[in-house]
Amino acid sequence: MADRVTFTPGSAERIAKVVRIVEAGNRDTGWRPPAPRTVGGGGGSVFRMAQFTGAWGLNTFNTVTVYNSTQTLSVNNILFPVPKLSDSTTSPTYCAIAKDRSTWHLVNIQFSDHTMLSAVTLQPDALEFARRAVLAPGRTVATTGITITECDNEAASAEQLNFFLG
Repeated sequence: MADRVTFTPGSAERIAKVVRIVEAGNRDTGWRPPAPRTVGGGGGSVFRMAQFTGAWGLNTFNTVTVYNSTQTLSVNNILFPVPKLSDSTTSPTYCAIAKDRSTWHLVNIQFSDHTMLSAVTLQPDALEFARRAVLAPGRTVATTGITITECDNEAASAEQLNFFLG
């Protein structure tokens, strides 16, 4: 047997007040649940994955294709200039976009891990290069070649090489 529920006089009065209000109202109308709320105040998705080709300048709109779809959207880029990473629809640049009010905005792009030179150390018998892995858009910005001339170890003291390397 279930425990008996008891109400305090205040609880009983509150329940009675609500019952009187409901009974006095219009009973001919049906109950409808409220419309579901969405993030961003609009209907539908507000975050999507998409893809595009070519460069994308700062403060410009670009047409992107929603990932795994043929739907296209006009998206604003107010974050950072995007270099030309792809010009082929078979290998597009992937991106994340989000809707704020009625405008779609670029949130982020696909990055690749790269190795970059972070330090150079001159040892008595070697020149050592330290490298770090970084995330960056997948393209080479520039390459620089250094011409090497063979020299005599006695003539090339550490002091002379430090002058050359700065």
